[in-house]
Amino acid sequence: MTPTYYHPATQTYFTAGDAFTLDGTQYPPQKWADLASIATLGLVPVVDVGTPKDSKLWVNTEELVGAERRVISTPKSAEVLEADAKADLRTALAELDAANALTQRNLRETIMLMSEAFKQATSGAVDLSQISGVAKVYEVEAQAEALRAQL
Repeated sequence: MTPTYYHPATQTYFTAGDAFTLDGTQYPPQKWADLASIATLGLVPVVDVGTPKDSKLWVNTEELVGAERRVISTPKSAEVLEADAKADLRTALAELDAANALTQRNLRETIMLMSEAFKQATSGAVDLSQISGVAKVYEVEAQAEALRAQL
C-alpha cells in the first residue's frame, strides 16, 4: 500500500509519490524523495490502527481519522455467511465440472458404445439405436466423421 500523509492544519490527505499542492504551492512527485522536507511542511505519516479480521467472517472497512487509518471489522450476518458459502460451493462445482468436462464428441461416443454393448449383450434383442435420441446421436456423429475426414 502506498503511504498516505496527513496535514493537520488543512485536514488534507496526500499520497506519497503524487504531485501535490499545499498552501498554494505546487510540489512535484520527486518532493517525496526527501522525507525530511516533507516533515518540515507539517505532513505526518498516516499509521494503521487495527488489523483486518478474516474476511470470510468479517466485513473490513477503513476510516481515516486524522493521522490514523482505522480498521473497522463488522461481523457478517448469518444470511451473508450462508450466501457466501453457497457461492463458494457453486465455484467449486463449476471448477470441478470444468476440469472434468466431457466434450460433445465424448458423449456421442459413450452413447454409441453403450448402445452397441446392449445390442451385443442381448444378441440384438435390445437395440438402443432405434430410440430417436440415440438415432440422432448416430446421425450427428456420422456428419462429424464426414467433416473430420475432410481435414
